[in-house]
Amino acid sequence: FGAAVGALTLGRSGIIYAMISLIVLFLRMIVSGDRSGESPFFSEGLTLRMSAALIGGFTAAIYEVLLSGFSLAAILFGTAMVLIPPVVTLLLSGLFDPSLSAVRSGLLRGGGDVLSLRSRGRDEGGGVIFFQISALVLTLLISLSLSEYVILGINLSYIYASLVTLLAAKRFGALRGAAVGFASAVGLSSLYSVAFALAGLVAGALYPFGSVWAMLAGGAALGGWCAYAGGVGGFLSTFPEYVSAALISTPLFARISAVRSEVSEDSEGRAKEVLGTAALAYRSSFTGALDSLAASLTSLSSVIGKYKEGRGLPTEDELAKLIGNCARDYCSTCSSCGICTLERGIPEHLLRSSVSKLRSGGELVPSDLCDDGGCGREGGLSASVNRATALLREEKYRAFMRDTTAEHMAVTARLIKEARAEDDAERRLNEALTETVTKLLPEHGLAGGAAMVLGSERPHIMVAAEDADGALISSPALRSALADAVGMPIGKPEYYKSGRIALLECSTAPRLGAVCSIVSRPGGRDEVSGDVAVTRECEDGRFFALISDGMGSGSEARATAKLTADFLLSSLEHSPSDEAVLRLLNLVIRSESEECSATVDIFSLDPVSGSASFIKSGAAPSYIKRGSSLFRIRSRTVPLGVMREVDAERIRAEVCPGDMVIMMSDGVSPSVEDTPWLPELLSRSGATDPARLAEQVMEAALASGNATDDMTVAVTKIFSVPDENTEFSAKID
Repeated sequence: FGAAVGALTLGRSGIIYAMISLIVLFLRMIVSGDRSGESPFFSEGLTLRMSAALIGGFTAAIYEVLLSGFSLAAILFGTAMVLIPPVVTLLLSGLFDPSLSAVRSGLLRGGGDVLSLRSRGRDEGGGVIFFQISALVLTLLISLSLSEYVILGINLSYIYASLVTLLAAKRFGALRGAAVGFASAVGLSSLYSVAFALAGLVAGALYPFGSVWAMLAGGAALGGWCAYAGGVGGFLSTFPEYVSAALISTPLFARISAVRSEVSEDSEGRAKEVLGTAALAYRSSFTGALDSLAASLTSLSSVIGKYKEGRGLPTEDELAKLIGNCARDYCSTCSSCGICTLERGIPEHLLRSSVSKLRSGGELVPSDLCDDGGCGREGGLSASVNRATALLREEKYRAFMRDTTAEHMAVTARLIKEARAEDDAERRLNEALTETVTKLLPEHGLAGGAAMVLGSERPHIMVAAEDADGALISSPALRSALADAVGMPIGKPEYYKSGRIALLECSTAPRLGAVCSIVSRPGGRDEVSGDVAVTRECEDGRFFALISDGMGSGSEARATAKLTADFLLSSLEHSPSDEAVLRLLNLVIRSESEECSATVDIFSLDPVSGSASFIKSGAAPSYIKRGSSLFRIRSRTVPLGVMREVDAERIRAEVCPGDMVIMMSDGVSPSVEDTPWLPELLSRSGATDPARLAEQVMEAALASGNATDDMTVAVTKIFSVPDENTEFSAKID
């Protein structure tokens, strides 16, 4: 700008100096900035910036000497051009220091006392002082540049000096108002600069009582000193300019609020005390994992009990064999052996009714074994059967307890330990985020405030500061800055007041949601599918979709699959340990007297962090569809119940809004090699509705001719949750 003005006003010399300025400009562009845009132009270090100014001044000096010869004036001019530009560059560089971007943005946005030195390190405090010195020098230079402009007897320099003095007094207080007043006028008159300093001091002290009183008092102080120092001429040379500036500033300064004065140690201490009390209350009340684990174990006992109901008894075949053995052994000692009808075996209809009675927990009576009057020894035979049945039940129960009780206790203890560790981790102070949030507060007018962030997976944010009307701590700008600081959306904050101290508390909010559609068909001639597919949305927003395929088909397979689904969803919702939950379920399945197993395929989504994963144990491959791209998720593991040790794998996945997650049982796709049509179908399909895509996969599976096994398809669509929506919602079709 200076080069352009000089070229227009100084003629040929001005054009020469403009060319020199352009040379310096290009020099600075060469040594600053990069092509990536990460380092903007003119952000070079102070030494390089001063070097460029020195080169420009030296070039001007050489030009002047060559033009005017070695005269005293030319040499003095050249010396000044070598020395003054680097010095002025140094004095102004504090305004553009990259480390002070927060100070500059705070000055423009208003709020806290960004120029305060409280709680700043030595380097940062020195930067603030450098910034203030540069601002005063810039004020002086602008005032000097306006000194030659007079309109109708009004000096523009004194109008400018009055404007910046009143602005600084209102925005930054009495002391800084006095400093700006003195600096803006000292280049014009060392005598009258004192008057502007007094005006800034008085106006700054009275602004809290009203702008009108502040301006009147500032004018009185300025006019009084000028009249005392310069008489009527002195008064008339400055006071009209002050009045003009006051009239101009009234509408301009209407929305400028005064920066809060430095917060006293007492106020800062009260803010930390309120914050400490809030943190203690949160830590005391937060036992999320332990509380939910207790509920989970309670529900698991119900799930296991319902599944085990009737399964601890001997089977029908075992009881029929037991009754036959008792009849043969008992009757062999009878004197009527060879002519009694019981020797030829108990009638089929009586055998079936006796087995049913024993299975339901009853005991046999003589009439249960003979319906034609009998031989008189049926009572002894029924008693023998009852004793043998009781012994068989006790033997099976002892075997079950001997094999599983110790492991059950060990796994349960591990679940409790890991739940406690998770609670402790989420109650712990997150030092990195706490420091980040604390640095934000001065930029939003909360100087002297305190912040605390607890936890890492789902941070809980607390901010306390002196804010009488709560306008600063409840500002949308602060909420947005907090979300940026923790890197996650935050929910609607809660606010509390304790005297002049305001407290903000908020937790993270979901960024993703899910909607799931499930299609299932029984295989062969069975009316009941052995597959079970379910979804669940937890209280904390986490989403699960699960498919379990029980061994075999029909009701027995479905019972095992349903146990697996109910067990896992009741456990994984609350337990931090997938491995421990799967191990416990494996114990339950293996405790069955009959051989049984079940596959496990779980998709889980944390809507807050956006993380997703699959847990697979003997399950078919899954797919993530993103547009026309397809990502396959598979694991070479065996179902639960097959081995003593759990064979399962957790696979991390990345999901984005619009993704489709396709899961299926092995009746649809045992492997990629067995269903080459499936990847092509998923890639080509343009379905955006999960229900439609699930139906397409099922129709294609039926058309392929493989309808002998149970088939299930579950399609989950991921969507983004708007920032203002703080509630996560999952729907099930």
